Amino acid sequence: MGAIDTQQAYGPAETPARRRDYTAVYLLALFLLTLPLANPMIHADGVGYYAYLRSLLIDHDLDFENEWLAGNQTFVWRVTGGARHLLPNQYAPTGRVANKYPVGAALLWFPFVGAAHVVVLTLDSFGAAVPADGYSEPYLLAMALATAFYGFLALWLSFDVAARLLSRPVAFVAVVGIWFGTGLPVYMYLLPSLSHAHSAFAIALFLWYWQRNRDRLDVRTCVVLGLVYGLAVEVYNPNAVAGVILLPATLLRAWRALRTHCLQLGRTLSWVSAFAAGAAVAYLPNLVTRLIIFGGPFVSGYSERWFWSAPALLSVLFSAKHGLLSWTPILGGSLLGLIVLAGSKRQFALELGGCFLAFWYLIACYEVWSGASSFGNRFFLSLTPVFVIGLGAALDAAWRPKAGRIVATALVGFLIAWNFGLMFQWSTNMIDRWAAVSWSVVARNQRVVGASAFRYAKQYLFGRRVLMDELERKYLESLKKPTRK
Repeated sequence: MGAIDTQQAYGPAETPARRRDYTAVYLLALFLLTLPLANPMIHADGVGYYAYLRSLLIDHDLDFENEWLAGNQTFVWRVTGGARHLLPNQYAPTGRVANKYPVGAALLWFPFVGAAHVVVLTLDSFGAAVPADGYSEPYLLAMALATAFYGFLALWLSFDVAARLLSRPVAFVAVVGIWFGTGLPVYMYLLPSLSHAHSAFAIALFLWYWQRNRDRLDVRTCVVLGLVYGLAVEVYNPNAVAGVILLPATLLRAWRALRTHCLQLGRTLSWVSAFAAGAAVAYLPNLVTRLIIFGGPFVSGYSERWFWSAPALLSVLFSAKHGLLSWTPILGGSLLGLIVLAGSKRQFALELGGCFLAFWYLIACYEVWSGASSFGNRFFLSLTPVFVIGLGAALDAAWRPKAGRIVATALVGFLIAWNFGLMFQWSTNMIDRWAAVSWSVVARNQRVVGASAFRYAKQYLFGRRVLMDELERKYLESLKKPTRK
């Protein structure tokens, strides 16, 4: 049936020596060491993502007025205009608050936050008096830790795929590079109520499951693959383009079936149908929420426009206003690595490269392609596993000689250090989060980041609430300036 040879497509199987190395242990240790960075706070778009969980768990409804008014200062200011009630544009025609955000992140949080709710109710029954309101510390901590956990799972699954394709040390350096050299730490730790870490996890799970089962497909496997795909789209709608990963293999199987026997074509069609059914089932909760909130299952709630014939392709990559490569230059190595990968693993490189190109075009057509006040272009965090594999392939090309290994690792370290400095500037409002940055100003700021970083790090670890409130206040003041466009 044209099954793809796993060894040819992904490299040699792991040897006993490879299984004995400790790179996976190092990844787990890094995750545990970074867990104190998890920030139990609901912020910006995260108010909408978390509102589903909180409203259903505590209020048992999908009316979000109280969740909107309980948001962070900047969010409340935007939805009320400074008044004590929501602006008219915050309501859907049904009369409900127009929560346009998909429900997938809330579904992934539920096991953690639901468990926290049970613990709070149990403690309260013994007189602990912990507010069982969905906003007290146990709930927010559970949410933040869950987001960090899903972000780590995305990296772990990406590592597993890359390690089967390349050597484990190369895969380890690639994972660390993408982990700390992109915007992932911002949305995995600092702003955990947004959905980007969940999105990276869902795409990584999809790619991991496809890679492990592509040569032994059956109806059950295709249903599971569809369920994972549906979850990915439910977490973040643009993840639908990840289906491009399946396109080359599907077309190849259909072509071979047409050339051989109708029975094989029927089997291929049954697999496609099983995949579609699984995806539809997984996406059903999002359709239900659209129906209840907006009055129709296919109403997105987003008002931004799409420019399909005039995509901002170059701006998405290179703009000083959150350009993908200008803000996170380590991803240039990832894209180069996909080209390198095509020399030995053509079909796999085609699948990953096609996914990136489709995602790039989609985001470039979006009116708010820059991600508003995003750190870098946050939309592309969905493609974390693609970037890990691409960076791994680029590193592998220089890994054999010891000098190449040292230079490649040092370059990754430098790009991580640069990214940390830029994240510090962005999070402390040293640079404008909404506008194009001046790279000369950024470079000058990088030289003084170290002097302030220790003080802020100490405050973040031991006086986080005060620090977050102060940064929020300054940020809101900057937004209220009449000179801002």
